[in-house]
Order: sequence, then C-alpha cells, then structure tokens
Amino acid sequence: MFEALKDFLKKVISSRLFALSLIMIFLFGILLQRIFTLQIVNGGEYEDKYTLTIEKERTMSGTRGNIFDRNGKLLAYNELSYTVTIEDSGVYADRRDKNRKLNAQLCEVIQIIEKNGDALSNDFLIQRNSQGELEFSVTGSSLQRFRADVYGYTKIEDLEKNKNRQKLGYKESEATPQQIFDYLRSDDKFGIRIEGVDEVTAKDKKNQTPYFTEEEAYKILVIRYLMNQNNFQRYVLVTIAQGVSEETVATIKENSDRLEGVDVTEDTIRKYVDSEYFSHIIGYTGKISQEEYEELVKEDKSYTLTDIVGKSGIEKSMESVLQGSKGHEKFYVDHVGRVVDTKDQVQASSGQDVYLSIDSELQKAVYHLLEQQIAGIVYSKIENIKEYNAENNASAADIVIPIDDVYFALINNNIIDIMAFSQEDASAVEQAVYQAFLNKQQSVLAEIQNQLSQADPANYEDLGDEMQAYMSHILNMLTEQEIMDTSAIDQDDEVYQNWKNDKLSLAEYLRHGIAKEWIDITGFETESKYSDTMELYDALLAYIQQQLQDDRDFGKKLYKYMIRDNAVDGVQICLILFEQGILPKDENAYAALSNGSLNGFD
Repeated sequence: MFEALKDFLKKVISSRLFALSLIMIFLFGILLQRIFTLQIVNGGEYEDKYTLTIEKERTMSGTRGNIFDRNGKLLAYNELSYTVTIEDSGVYADRRDKNRKLNAQLCEVIQIIEKNGDALSNDFLIQRNSQGELEFSVTGSSLQRFRADVYGYTKIEDLEKNKNRQKLGYKESEATPQQIFDYLRSDDKFGIRIEGVDEVTAKDKKNQTPYFTEEEAYKILVIRYLMNQNNFQRYVLVTIAQGVSEETVATIKENSDRLEGVDVTEDTIRKYVDSEYFSHIIGYTGKISQEEYEELVKEDKSYTLTDIVGKSGIEKSMESVLQGSKGHEKFYVDHVGRVVDTKDQVQASSGQDVYLSIDSELQKAVYHLLEQQIAGIVYSKIENIKEYNAENNASAADIVIPIDDVYFALINNNIIDIMAFSQEDASAVEQAVYQAFLNKQQSVLAEIQNQLSQADPANYEDLGDEMQAYMSHILNMLTEQEIMDTSAIDQDDEVYQNWKNDKLSLAEYLRHGIAKEWIDITGFETESKYSDTMELYDALLAYIQQQLQDDRDFGKKLYKYMIRDNAVDGVQICLILFEQGILPKDENAYAALSNGSLNGFD
C-alpha cells in the first residue's frame, strides 16, 4: 500500500497540473491576504476615502437690491421668509420602491403644510377648478411645449408625430388634462394610486402601497413633476411651499429624521410699499421664462431656469443692477447619495440698491387727484336708465352710463363675491339672489339646448341680443378649450362664410365642424369610438351643458340679463355691498334700503 501511495505521489508531482495547482494556490493566498488587508486592516481608512470621492456643487442666489424714491423712501424691499424644499437624495431598491416611499412622504409633508394654514407652490400648467376638474392654464404653443415636456420630446415637432398613439390610445399632441394626469400618475411614471379608482391588489397590500384621495394625488403629482424636471441635477432643491409659518418650520424640523431630503431654507419675498400708487412704475418679479433666460444668459452666464427676475417696470429695466451675484458651495456625497461633508462655501452677494428720480409723496398726490377727477367724470355720467344706445353722430361728451351697467360692473369686476351667495352663512339677500340665479340658469340652459337641438334652428342674426351673447360665448369657450380647432377651418368654406356673416345658426355650424373635422372629438367623451356625426354632436351638446353649469364667465352673463330684467335689482346689489363689507358699515343707509325709503340709484 505504501508503494502504491508513493507511485501515486510521483505521478501527481511529475504532472504538469501539479505546478499549475501550486501557482493557483499561491495566487489565491495572495488574494485572501489582500482582501484581509483591505477590509480588516485598512477598512476604515478606505471607506472614508471611498465615501468622499463624489463631489457636487450647489448654487445659491443673492438677495435682490432695494428700490427707493429720490428722498430715500423705501418702495421695494425683501422680506425674510421660510421655504420648504426637497431634494432627491433618497436611497431606493427600484422605481416602484421609490414611488411608494416618496409619495407617502410627500403626502405627509403636504398635510403638515396645509394643517398650519400654508399653501403649496403650484406652477403646474394643469390646475384643479373649484369643482375638482382639471384644466390647462395655458394655450397655444405654450400648451404644446408642456405636452412635449410631459411625453419626453425635446421639440414640439416631435410631439406632432404622436409616436405612442397606439400604446396610449390617444394623440399626445391633443392630450387632455385628465389624460396627462393619468399618464403621469401611472406605475410607469410616478405610481400615484387613488382610492376608489385603482384596484388594490394582494401585492399592493404586501408592499403597503399607499392610496390617496384625488386631491392628494394631484398635489403629490405637482411636486413629483417638478422634481422630475430636475432629475438630471439630482441635488437641485425643489420648492414645495414658500412663506410658510413658524409652526410649519418647527414641525418639519422636528420630523427631519423621517422626511428624507425635506428641509426648510431661509428665503426672501419681494414686497412693495404702497403698490397701488407705484405698481406701473416699479413693476414686479416672477420666475424666469425660457425666452427671458435665453436673452439674459447672453450677458450673464450665471442665470438658471429657476431664477426670479424682473418682469416689468424698474424691476425689469434695472435687472442687471438689482440682481445680486450668486454664491456656491461644494459638498461631498457617499455612494448612495447622502451628503457627508461640505466645504468651499462662497456666499452670495446682494444686488445694488436703486434710487429713482420720482417723489413718492408727489406721486400719491397726483394719483389721488387723477382718481377724483375720473370718479367725478364717471359720477356725472351715471343716469337712472337701463341701457344707452349712442346715435351715429354722437360724440364722446354725449355718452352716459346706465345705472344697470354700474350694478353689473360690480359683479363683472369681482367687487361683489358671487361665490359667497351659495355659502351656508350667506345672508337672506344673497340667498334670494342666488335662488334667482339658479332659476335663470335652468331656463337659459334649457333654451340653449332647445336652440342647438332643433332640426331647423334660427340663424344667428334672427336671435335676440341675449341669446346671441350666449351663442357667442359657447363658441369662444370651445375655441379657448381647443375643441374648435381654428387652424383646421377652411376660410373659403361656404358654411363658414355664412356663419361669419350671421346667416347661419350655431347648431348648423357645429354639425358642419364635426363633419369637416374642425372639432377635436377627443376633447369630450363619446360612448363609441366610431360614433357617427349625430352621436358626436349629441356628445358635444352634453359637454357644452356640463361646461356652462360651472362656467363663471357664463354665470356673469346671466347676472347681466337678470339685472336688465329686474330679477336682481339695485337695492339688493347695494345691500350686498354693505353685507360683504365693500361699503363701510352704515346702519341708517342699510335700514333705508331695506324699508324702501332709499333706492339703489340714490
């Protein structure tokens, strides 16, 4: 047996694999020794070096300069305020994990802010109206630029190609506010789930996926979209709310260990002294637009798309003087994105102050003199008549102002708050006016539906002034909402020419518009994807009725004709002026109006 073992060892040693095995064992030993040295002996030192190798830089804006009059009286200044910000510095396993954690955190931050009476900053181009419906806040090329940004196109021309139409089920270039909202909150984007809308799966329960109300979902999406716009600069601060209270600051700071990336920074808000007198001179500031950025960056490369710049007046003309120079700080982050050290801070410097040649007291005096002069002219022209139609040869001196126009102006210019009429604490007068409004709205909507549904409706020129006003409003509404595509209209079309010359009804014009594809049917719901012209027209009528129900401008038109028809009178208007605090309290005048001894004109 010993001889057999000896022969076996001789064969192994004499084999070429033996030498190769020894080399591999030797190399493996060296590797183990190096790993031991790296991880055990020098592990702490190497970890410090590793975590301090990623260098970032953050820019800080300077304080804007003040504006004074010739005597050194302050006209524009900066007031210290607190801003809630967030930066994308979290660590997540994957996109779904990020959506779950970040959405839940943002919801908590929003609740903290609103609980203390503060409001979110919202520059999102889709807004929620008082009924919770989504609406675009821009039109035309600005809207198309927004749509292109949402769907990831660098150029508007690329958006028009609608590459994802088959996948999405609609044209990206014609996406409605609701379609964009649903796209952005989908699992492929921000993963924002809505209670009662999205199905709760077993996987969602296991992963504790949060669900939100529609209002919460909208607010979370506003912040997520803004963060997504800066995703190429991970450490850029995104503003959640400005000018927040000390209570919000304290709550955010107390929970900073849980609210990752959320912080409160000191900021400034531009304030104006006696802005009523100087607004047309001083101007105002606002977030820089793309066009302004492209112009300003030619002279100063430090401008960014998040800067606040002068928009008009002195603020704009003296922008380069008022705008301070930016500061910056370098900081280091570890391999998972946490800030571990800060150095090389350069503080931002304030802009220069500007002294104007105007005398503020003289400006106020001139303003009041001019105001009194205009008021006197207006007062002298008001007459107790319902309407005034100037004759062909009438001069400007002949023009008079009907008292009904004055009553309506108080509503049309938002002096009187018509939204207060429907509140629970509305006065008896406000409730009576609101009930009259509801009756008027019901009858007018029924008449509009009748006009638009008739087989042989009256031409526009044959309608009364009131119904003409309503028909014009409907067409303007459809045009503003881009339901009526004016770019697609054939100007030489006979039907269009008849409508232009008032020789056609709105009903016939809209039916023709659907047939000619001048009307974008994706802007309103239809029961069938392949509806015929009549089905599409019925769907359009339903859409018009729905929109008019909540259209504030249409409501104001109703009030105009209610005043003309005495459904709302001058006494009620004046009583409401007292009740809403627009006129100073006067018990005698209020009582005289109430008992009929004083009329609205007086």
